[in-house]
Amino acid sequence: MKAPDPTTLPERTARMPWPSGQRLGRWLANLPLATKTAALVGLTGTLSAVIAISAMLLWQKVDARYYTRLNQETQNTLQLATIAVYLSDATREILSAPAAQELFDLSQIRQQLLQIQMDLRHELSSIARRSPELTLEIEFLDQRSQRLFLLGHAVVDAASADDHDLTQGLIEYNFTPAMRILRQDIERLQYLTQKLYTDLGKAQRVARQEAIVLIILAVVSAICLVSALSAASAVRWISQPIAQMTRSMQRLLRRDYHLPPLPQQRQDEVGTMAMTLQGFRDSMLHNEMLSAQVLQAQASQLLSEQLLELTGAVPVAIFQLHLTREGHSDLRFVTPRWEAVVRHALTPHQEPALWEQFMRSVHTLESVTHDLLVTPPRLPGATWFKILASTRRLPDGSVLFNGGWLDITQEKHQSLALAQAKQAAETAALEQSRFLATISHEIRTPLNAMLGMTQLLQRASLPQAQQQLDNLDRAGRLLRSLANDVLDFSKLDAHRVTLEHTVFALDQVIDDVRRMCQEDLHAKGLQLDCKVAPQVPPWLCGDPYRLTQALLNLVHNAIKFTARGRIRIRVTALPTTSTAKVLLRWSVSDTGPGLTRADAAHLFRPFFQVDASISRRFGGTGLGLAIVHRLAQLMHGKTGLHSRPGQGSCFWFTTVLAVATAPGTAAATSALPSIPALQGRRMLLVDDHALNLEVLQGFLRPSGAQLDCSSDGEFAWEQLLQHAPGHYDVILIDLQMPRLDGWSFCRRLRAHPLYRHMPVLAMTAHTRPEDLRHCQDVGMNGLVAKPIVEATLWETLARTLGESATPLQQGLGASALAPQALQPCGVAPAPDFAAAAVEVLRRHVPDARLAPLVQQFRADLEHRLDTLEQARGDLALLRQQGHLVAGSVATFGLERLGQLAAQLADATDLPSAIALLPALQSSARSGLAQLHAQLQTDTR
Repeated sequence: MKAPDPTTLPERTARMPWPSGQRLGRWLANLPLATKTAALVGLTGTLSAVIAISAMLLWQKVDARYYTRLNQETQNTLQLATIAVYLSDATREILSAPAAQELFDLSQIRQQLLQIQMDLRHELSSIARRSPELTLEIEFLDQRSQRLFLLGHAVVDAASADDHDLTQGLIEYNFTPAMRILRQDIERLQYLTQKLYTDLGKAQRVARQEAIVLIILAVVSAICLVSALSAASAVRWISQPIAQMTRSMQRLLRRDYHLPPLPQQRQDEVGTMAMTLQGFRDSMLHNEMLSAQVLQAQASQLLSEQLLELTGAVPVAIFQLHLTREGHSDLRFVTPRWEAVVRHALTPHQEPALWEQFMRSVHTLESVTHDLLVTPPRLPGATWFKILASTRRLPDGSVLFNGGWLDITQEKHQSLALAQAKQAAETAALEQSRFLATISHEIRTPLNAMLGMTQLLQRASLPQAQQQLDNLDRAGRLLRSLANDVLDFSKLDAHRVTLEHTVFALDQVIDDVRRMCQEDLHAKGLQLDCKVAPQVPPWLCGDPYRLTQALLNLVHNAIKFTARGRIRIRVTALPTTSTAKVLLRWSVSDTGPGLTRADAAHLFRPFFQVDASISRRFGGTGLGLAIVHRLAQLMHGKTGLHSRPGQGSCFWFTTVLAVATAPGTAAATSALPSIPALQGRRMLLVDDHALNLEVLQGFLRPSGAQLDCSSDGEFAWEQLLQHAPGHYDVILIDLQMPRLDGWSFCRRLRAHPLYRHMPVLAMTAHTRPEDLRHCQDVGMNGLVAKPIVEATLWETLARTLGESATPLQQGLGASALAPQALQPCGVAPAPDFAAAAVEVLRRHVPDARLAPLVQQFRADLEHRLDTLEQARGDLALLRQQGHLVAGSVATFGLERLGQLAAQLADATDLPSAIALLPALQSSARSGLAQLHAQLQTDTR
């Protein structure tokens, strides 16, 4: 607060009014000090005696109420203990009921239960009368006890009816839980009783505290009364003047120098204090004026220091330049950053241009804005600065510039990156437009051919029609190839391609590529030379379908651009530090026209083609090499090419694959897997295919398990409900069935409270990741893949049922089981017939039953093949029949037929499903013939 001028303050000479007391006050003031003291002491003694008597009576009342309630709570605790003893007696009587030999004993148990029940109710009513606040809890406890004794009588009745299962069930599932709950209620009542006792103790303490507080209040009141009488005479003459001067001193502390009148005219100590306070006020006022001048000087100094610190901390080289019209300059202020970075950064040819802008602003008063690339001696590399300066004209006509040098190097780089990104986006858009035009042309061309051939077929004779059908077939296959390329690339681009991990033979991949390209090679008169280096392992673990696709794309690309000569496929092993994995290099060389280095640099980009005329001459979308590049990246590899114009090209990619052994090697040299002991275990087998059920029973019978079968999910559910919970130890169920499939069956099972924890194993020929996730979601405990592998079946059952089967043979690990149990659709084709499956059937199916079983399988398969031919126009029926075929053929060794049927079951459109039928029919005929020959050989 601003201090006032001492000369303007009024004089503090006003006289303080003399206080006038009443008659009683004057009389008390005239009394001698000894008389006042004696009267006050007598009054204090009388008040103390009254307070002591009142406190004693109050204390006795509180103690009597506490001991009465304490006695009640003690009796409640004893009676609750007695109730617990009654419940123990009731439990002992109930548990002895199953062992009672005579009806007389059961009658005595009933009488004992009635007596205990009456005694318990008597104890509860006694507690309720004694403690009304526990009435609700006691009534609830009485209801629980009556229910418990009713359950006890039910147990005795069941024991008297000699129904041991019912007796044990009532004891275990009804009586024991009810007894547990009742004991918990009694414990809770004991807790409430103890809590009441604790609350009573707290109330006792509170009552005593209240009594002590009352005593203290009474004593304090007496002291206050005496003190008030003692101080009343001094308040008006001493306290009020001192309080007034205290308020004046507080106002001085707040720098308020306008004080009320002080009693300076008095001749006592109060007058002396008033005069001293007035002098202190005058001294403070003088010091306040001196302090204000010092603070103003310090603020100016601090402001200067803060300005220097702030300008030095900002990442801008700040300056203040004074410039006259004549060009005379004066750099009045610069920051340390300007001295370090800018002073020597300008080159001789940059200074005139910058100086010209400042001189122009002297006349126009426009702000200076200039971007400058300099090389400061203390900064690494070239740096971009933006010079900004505001102008202000001074009275003498000169101009003052306030500005700074701002480092904008990062912004310049970002702007350059944005421009490059914009150029790349425009290039991609141009390539996409070119691709759309190309694919539009490519799709229209075969479509026009197909439509034209169809029209010609309507008018042509048979020989011409056959040739036109061939042309139509080639056009259709070309169109499908284009669509497949676009679909595969879209999946790869969206990261929706998941690689399989399957054991496969490298020779099978090479043979598949050779077979698929044979027609195109023959049409152009080209030769295909394939060579695998000796150090390449013959068996690998990976995704053979995607490997075949990548290699096939390179071969097709080579065939497309090679007019004559040969195409070479080479597979070599590159050095690596791992013994479990191998790094392979797959290369395809041709004798085509070759490529320039500029064209080769962009060849693996999507939609890229060296020349727009390529698609018109050779066809294609420009996606083949891009798909190879993406697949190689998925398999932790790279892509590349070596090419020279006129000397052909060599395209290559690398993959990282796991080394594997032949699937049949470990199984052929090891002992048969041990069968776990499952005697007495009950299993429910559910499959809509009778052959699958019979084969599964052949596997499971040697274990000693009790088997029940059902051909439908609904029938299995009804069969399950006919038995008590826990009748079956495990359920093996096929996933895809009419009416109620395996997933819906398991979902219904998990929703039922009695079967929520029933073990369920799925059986399916489809082991796709989405199928496995679906099994986990509905709560299945495991999965057994079809065709059933014996070791996998025993291992899964032992793990699910908690049995400890003897260990499987050495060397038969997950990698050996995976190809047979989890072989996905689209991998390298399996043989039409596997003789090992027949050997498995012979071990588990009696000879007398094997021949009829195979005959039934043959008849069933031929019937389903006929159904497939008749269902060419019905996709749903084709998929259904494909599932039925896939679920059983692999069990009889027709593995390739199982793969084709699985692909048919997963077909998404009718043309692709119909395209599978010829191969499916051929594989079925070949497999059946080989199965028949194998059985004839074994019989001889």
